Amino acid sequence: MDLDLIQDALESSLSLLNDEFESIELDELKKEYLLTIQKIETALTSLKENG
Repeated sequence: MDLDLIQDALESSLSLLNDEFESIELDELKKEYLLTIQKIETALTSLKENG
């Protein structure tokens, strides 16, 4: 498994979600974005610690 590729994809996804987060007006969608952002951050932390 190419961990560098996975890390790059996660970082790119996180960046895109963070850029869009403030422009979201629907509370329910904003909550889903926030949960997804947190999951990606957790995955990146785990990858860096265990990768």
